[in-house]
Amino acid sequence: MSAWGRRRAASRPSASPTGPAPMTASRAGSSDCFVSVCPIWRVIFSPIAPAPRGRGVVHGQATLEHRPAFRAACHRPLCPPKGREDMKLKSVVAVAALVASAPSMAAVCTGGYGLGTLGPPGASWFGESFSSRGSYLDCYSFSLSGTADSFGGTIELDPMLNRLDIDLTSIQLYSGALMGNTGNGTLLATDNTPGLFSFGALAAGTYTLAVASKVTADWGLWNAPVGYVGLLVTDRASVASPAPEPGAMALMLAGLVGVGAAARRRRKD
Repeated sequence: MSAWGRRRAASRPSASPTGPAPMTASRAGSSDCFVSVCPIWRVIFSPIAPAPRGRGVVHGQATLEHRPAFRAACHRPLCPPKGREDMKLKSVVAVAALVASAPSMAAVCTGGYGLGTLGPPGASWFGESFSSRGSYLDCYSFSLSGTADSFGGTIELDPMLNRLDIDLTSIQLYSGALMGNTGNGTLLATDNTPGLFSFGALAAGTYTLAVASKVTADWGLWNAPVGYVGLLVTDRASVASPAPEPGAMALMLAGLVGVGAAARRRRKD
């Protein structure tokens, strides 16, 4: 081949370039948590800027991977940072532990006392009085020697035109005894009708009846104490129905009315 032919062959581009491969429209990130979403027009119409030494223009296309704008626009994270992921996992575990322990949390009692062994059958009066406003939780512990159904009722004692007023909000039943100012055990049931309540199919053991009340202050002619009185009755468990018999319910209501009337009479005297 002549010298002119050799020079022409040397100036012709090689069919198999040895440099870096041409850049495509999208480039995968350096981590599995990144994905390239850069559209093709970003590469085609992107101006070719001067590149660092050793990169520059390769086979007529710009090498854009070193440009921060390209990385920000074309690579989106799919996975959260490791620290944030660990924090989220710890939060989920803490919430799950709180939910799991909620039924077994201790009830902080502000008053109450033990009622002893209530059969079945058995019955006991309970109640408290208050001379200042606030929220109260009175805990009354009792024991059962056998399977029983329990029911009862309460009456609020607040004189007319009094500055203080009481409202019983709920009655809860816990398994376990009253210990100091804390009723420890598992919450078994809640009755939001304190006037008449019932808890059926109770096994032999120790329980705590928690009475929640709220005392508020308003305009009135005098500032007498307020309170409530209640009666708890137990009977042998019935397979047919845990509801109390009509006769037992009538006696309980009559007793509550009598106690309430006597308390009001003493207040007036």
